[in-house]
Amino acid sequence: MIGIVALALCSCEKSLEKSQIDHPINPDNAPQNVITNEADVYMTKVRMTGSVVNSNSLADYGFLFCHTDTMKKYGSVKASMLAGAIPIDNVISLKNSLLEENNLIYISTEFNRKQAYVYTTFAVNYDGLTCGEEQLFETDSLLIYKPLVDLNGKSTQTEWEAANWYFINKGGEGKDFVFSTNLKHNNANGYESTAKKGPTRYKRDNYMLLPGTMMGIDMKIDLLIYPLGTTKAGLKHSYAVVIATDSITEANCDDPSIVTVLDSMTFSYPGNQNDAPSDAELYVKRTINIPASYERKKVWIGIHHYNSTDVAKSLFFEEFKLY
Repeated sequence: MIGIVALALCSCEKSLEKSQIDHPINPDNAPQNVITNEADVYMTKVRMTGSVVNSNSLADYGFLFCHTDTMKKYGSVKASMLAGAIPIDNVISLKNSLLEENNLIYISTEFNRKQAYVYTTFAVNYDGLTCGEEQLFETDSLLIYKPLVDLNGKSTQTEWEAANWYFINKGGEGKDFVFSTNLKHNNANGYESTAKKGPTRYKRDNYMLLPGTMMGIDMKIDLLIYPLGTTKAGLKHSYAVVIATDSITEANCDDPSIVTVLDSMTFSYPGNQNDAPSDAELYVKRTINIPASYERKKVWIGIHHYNSTDVAKSLFFEEFKLY
């Protein structure tokens, strides 16, 4: 988001032509305690953080950034801004963002590879522009940021298998998640956990897991997972998204000191339980934030389909994006 207010007020500060009648300018009343933290960099993904005080009294606040060559030419990021040398896209206004105790955060994957940048927090009121301490950062020389895993219902079996999923069947009858096209939703492909076969209802308690994967910063998971069946009564499957910093095995997968649940859900639907759920009720994509404590660590992550013999058919796993 571009800080139009910041740009206008920077021009006012540069020219000092702002009306002294409407608001006599007092530089001593310019924003105080503007803080810039070190940037976190993962490939070409960058997280900027900082803080301001009394945000409700500010006309605008956020981040400014530019290449280090620009900063060196003009002497500072603020001077570069006042000289009009910072592109408008490099002015990140957070004025309309919800703040937690006046802390600012901005994350972007739009930086170029192998580039040196400098950034600062800015705050503007009607007495001036204040910038925090400038922080240098450099993006990776080789890798451009992209999702670690990005699979959906159009992905082929070969593409799903390329992620090297592995499986645990705690039910003991050998029915794991298996690749399937048994889906009515957009004719999608995906993985299905233990369908009913004739009169036999297999136990669930299945895991579908990614092997040890290094996390970056501000990692998330998008997934689309839902039960298959014909009535609401038979669709009450339960699942969890799990994570661990050690290999998840059949021996330790139930140990909460090793395996942490990031998100869990039991499907349930209001109304007549003999009816089928609507598409809007059934196909719900979820986004899960991976806690910062896992950043830059190798983790094992995946889906646990909880044990149950009281539900019909199976659970279908259609989309998974780790990014």
